[in-house]
Amino acid sequence: MTFSVSAGSTFLAVKRLKGSKATNQRLIVTPNALLNEHAVVTEYIADLMKNLGKLADIPEHKRFIHCLKHTAGVLMRQSGAKLEEIQEALGHKNINNTRVYLRTTQEEVDAARSNAFAAAVGEDLDSRKVEIRGGK
Repeated sequence: MTFSVSAGSTFLAVKRLKGSKATNQRLIVTPNALLNEHAVVTEYIADLMKNLGKLADIPEHKRFIHCLKHTAGVLMRQSGAKLEEIQEALGHKNINNTRVYLRTTQEEVDAARSNAFAAAVGEDLDSRKVEIRGGK
């Protein structure tokens, strides 16, 4: 299933077999609980996130779809993606919104500090293994 949101509406991409045309169907929003497709899909995704989060041992307060967006931004930054690429992937109009997702991890701070001190005394950390232990 592929869902998308546009202009405040949620759409489901429907792919058909035997060469029929693929379409995007807008999910119905109505006060009638039996016909409210948007509410059913939203609840399904929320339940899925809670169950998968529990299996992955993610803290309960982080078992929401928005946390996946944050994780994607952080992983893209850690893999060397440009800020503009991350902005586009996350769908932000304002790049300042993207910067919020790019907090530095304690491990990165510790590694940068170690590298700075090593450089100051002329050591090359790339030539030896350095163990970084973060604390809380």
